[in-house]
Amino acid sequence: MKFILVQFTLAVVFMFIYLKGYFPFTHHEATIINPPTEIEGIPLDLNQFYKPQVQKMVLIIIDALRYDFVTEKDMPFLYSNMDCLLKVKVEAPTVTLPRIKALTTGAIPQFIDIVLNLGATAKVADSFLHRAHASGKKMVFYGDNTWLMMFPNLFVREEGTTSFFVNDFTEVDNNVTRHIDSELKKDWDMMFLHYLGLDHIGHVRGPFNSLIHTKLHEMDDIIKKIITTSNTWDNDTIIMITGDHGMKDSGGHGGTTYAETHVPLILHHNKGINCKLHSVDVSDQIIQQSDIANTISALFSIAMPANSAGKILPQLLTLNKSQLLYTLFYNSLILQRNAENLNNCHENLQLARYLFKNAVQTSNFETSDAKKLRNCLNNVCNK
Repeated sequence: MKFILVQFTLAVVFMFIYLKGYFPFTHHEATIINPPTEIEGIPLDLNQFYKPQVQKMVLIIIDALRYDFVTEKDMPFLYSNMDCLLKVKVEAPTVTLPRIKALTTGAIPQFIDIVLNLGATAKVADSFLHRAHASGKKMVFYGDNTWLMMFPNLFVREEGTTSFFVNDFTEVDNNVTRHIDSELKKDWDMMFLHYLGLDHIGHVRGPFNSLIHTKLHEMDDIIKKIITTSNTWDNDTIIMITGDHGMKDSGGHGGTTYAETHVPLILHHNKGINCKLHSVDVSDQIIQQSDIANTISALFSIAMPANSAGKILPQLLTLNKSQLLYTLFYNSLILQRNAENLNNCHENLQLARYLFKNAVQTSNFETSDAKKLRNCLNNVCNK
């Protein structure tokens, strides 16, 4: 009897260790690190180093938009009017809630989020939306109501749609699109649209059904309206189109196949953007989904999300040498605070601090230093 009790106790302990590792449901207080205004007593002028790049942004999430869906045949307007096309690596689990978390917080998703995804119960502690709201940005949202459960009370106007009626391919998207005409005439800083119809078709009919092509053409027409209107605005405006996750060849998602874990990030800037800035060849570059949050923060010169593990994407930012070094340095502070949780090397972060301090002291902002600093962040983020 005693031997059986010992066996049972060990089984419980080992099961707890396994579950804790596989479902690390941890909570970290979101302590905000604001853009630094000094480095070791040397003042930093944010108007010089951390200026906003854009005044308005439209972020369009097309649920289950896998990378190979963006073609000249299916999305002709977008294909011929995009300034950037990047390939985004999406980590498992490839379901909506953890993917929205990665996209907006820059944090690493957890498998416990699969459970939370069923009820969308996880209220996000901090994200670039929270930082935008804190800085007075007006935001509107239409689409998957998961966002409204994750980000309550952040939007000045909102309407959610449900993702559980998978046989609805039409109304679920029409309920988003019907707001666009009026919103394009209103005052806001960030507009978020999350379309579910493509994902629903994938679940029911698969990715090779003719309805996929019809839906992609519909999305292309919507994007055309938004881009064409934004091109008439005086405000610098960036349009971002991406998928939260992809779609496997048999339809659906949740796994780790290439089609599920690779989605596009497409950008259009109404004043133009150079994706090869700083001599970065992005023709076949794969970025991490967690890098998008910090990059959006830098675009608006707002604080980066507190728990972010991502790095900025300099090729999407129009920065001079000093601004690039500052933004990379600020990014390194976020990573340094989160380094213990990420098991990253502090040597790279210390080098990042040294490089920026030396540049400020000497007023010598070298491109080579920026490259070294970026390598520091890459080494940290790839650990």
